[in-house]
Amino acid sequence: MKEKLFFFVLYIYRVIQHWRVPIFEKIAQVDNVDFKILHGPDFKDTKVVNSTGEISFKSKKNIILKYSKLSSGFLYTTIFLTFIGSFIILLILSNIGLTSLSRFFTIPVRLLIVLGLGVGFILNPKTKNRYSINLMIWFSLLYLFRIAMDFIQNNRYGISYQEVFLYFLSFGCLPFIFATRIRLNAHCLKIIFNAILLSSFVFALLAATVYKQFIGSSIGRVTIDAAGKEVLSPLILSYCGALAIGVIVSFLFENASSLSLKTFCILTIALSLIPFFLGASRGSLIALYVPFLMIMISKKRSVFANVKIIVLILLSMVILFYLAQLFGSNLFERLSNTDKDISQGNSSAIRTVIWKQSWAQFTEHPIAGDKFQVVGFAFYPHNIIIEALQTTGILGTLPLLLLIIKGLTASFKVLKFEQRYSWVVVIFIQSLVQNMFSGALYKAGWFWFSLALVITLNISIERKRKAIGVTLVNGSYKTILNKA
Repeated sequence: MKEKLFFFVLYIYRVIQHWRVPIFEKIAQVDNVDFKILHGPDFKDTKVVNSTGEISFKSKKNIILKYSKLSSGFLYTTIFLTFIGSFIILLILSNIGLTSLSRFFTIPVRLLIVLGLGVGFILNPKTKNRYSINLMIWFSLLYLFRIAMDFIQNNRYGISYQEVFLYFLSFGCLPFIFATRIRLNAHCLKIIFNAILLSSFVFALLAATVYKQFIGSSIGRVTIDAAGKEVLSPLILSYCGALAIGVIVSFLFENASSLSLKTFCILTIALSLIPFFLGASRGSLIALYVPFLMIMISKKRSVFANVKIIVLILLSMVILFYLAQLFGSNLFERLSNTDKDISQGNSSAIRTVIWKQSWAQFTEHPIAGDKFQVVGFAFYPHNIIIEALQTTGILGTLPLLLLIIKGLTASFKVLKFEQRYSWVVVIFIQSLVQNMFSGALYKAGWFWFSLALVITLNISIERKRKAIGVTLVNGSYKTILNKA
């Protein structure tokens, strides 16, 4: 049973000295502390004073309550649409043959997401995250400069540079900056998890309904050629399934929950296996397991505990292999044939060719990078670090790498001090791994948002630990109320 920290504090003074105020304010900010400050009119002839006259407590918890309902609604909607919710509509459009109209949906959705985050940016108090924001601004200026140069030089690309500009602002730059201002207390994190849980359930249920004829068939992977009709991208199917499975599994392992919530979570995991296998993406399989390997090494455990985790991971892979055969997915076949595909130059391994060409363009222009287009191909390199090297050179890749390192460092700290929020780390690590195989910097919405999320969460945890003087001793919390 996990240990929880509880306070029941009642101080009644006829006069409370000014130097004691910070102690009360710090305690009131702790998520699992139900603490109400009573003073002034609450007690007859009771005052809170200092040498200059009467004062009052200014607990940040009380300030947050003033706009919690408005902020919660925008946060829930934003998270729902940012990760999996937006793909629900795309799945519906693809099923009725209207994928060509997807832009008329994605653009308003991105604007709504930015609006929701913008409201949170305005309503929430400032957070000490200036370093990360400065790195993002540094990278963004160089990335936008490359867009402008390619537009001026009339370099060819798969989509217009105006779209690339708008996509980067709405998927990357603005969501990252706005997300750093979210005050990630227990209430907000509960909203975020619930939004991901519900969107995962709806997406998986819809995918199971739309593609039920392919479940258990010999199709291997749902693509337009294999299905003989318009379908949602197999990458979207697989990565959404992997994200849902990873987030929910890590939540269940580290959090006590009601029977109804556990049942709903297990049902969502079972349904999410359907899009995961139908998409049959090798990258999604890697993305699913990397976070759990990171969780294993994030904390000192006994040899027996580590062996137990390894056995569970191997056992889960055996189960997934069996389920892949049951679902008619060729996921593990594609994974085992990776070397063969690369050596034969098959289309499924074309990314390695793109990476080589992109790297060559970087080596020719190492300082500020080269144009957006990978020579000989229409689009991006399908690896955000290689893309950064190609388009912005060392000058632009440096802040990106510093941000990623900061995100990884924050992830280890979250796993060390707040295991109950390991699911946030899973989102970031999965998004990072995903964008090592697919996606572009200007539309890596999951990556940018989850990067800001895990960095901000770590800052919130550090602030809370400093506020109440928490030290970790043998896996249990020892609370020290320091003198103010």
